[in-house]
Formats: sequence, C-alpha cells, structure tokens
Amino acid sequence: MDQKTQTGWTVAGVLAIAVILLAGILWYQAENKQPTMDEVLSEGYEEIALVRAEMQIKCQGPERNDTECEEALEELAAILREFSEDLSDASTTPPDTNGAM
Repeated sequence: MDQKTQTGWTVAGVLAIAVILLAGILWYQAENKQPTMDEVLSEGYEEIALVRAEMQIKCQGPERNDTECEEALEELAAILREFSEDLSDASTTPPDTNGAM
C-alpha cells in the first residue's frame, strides 16, 4: 500500500469511530432525557381524559358492563400511578438553564 491509500483508510477509520461515538451519545441522551413538568401534565391530562371518557361509557347508562367497568377502573388506577411517578421525576428535574425563560 502506498502512503496516500494508508492515510485515506486511517482518516476513514477515525471518521467512522467518531460517527459511531456521536450516534451513541445522541441515543444515550434521547433515552435518558427527563420530561419537563409541562410535558408530563399535558400527556397525563390527555391519557386520564381518554380513560375517564371510556369509564363513563362502560360504567354508566344502559350499556353498563360491570366487568368492563372494573377493567376501566384498574386501567385508570395504573395510569394514575404512572402519572404520579412521572410527576415525581419531572419535579426533580433541574430547571432548563439554556437561557429560556
């Protein structure tokens, strides 16, 4: 191999390693991003509203079904537990210091 070919492969190898490291860092940051309080409240409200509407259909009126009503109540309880955990996580997230006010 001549010097130019060897240098080209060296540069390509270094760039490949840099791209892999950058992709890994970005993936890690995306996976470990803690949601803000506004995000948690918005998503939680939407989920709870959907399950609440489902509960009203299954637990009230002429189409009432006790088994489905009980399942909807259990689903709501699970969502509320998850919502509570998400709120706890978001409340411990430090405020954004990127200059946003």
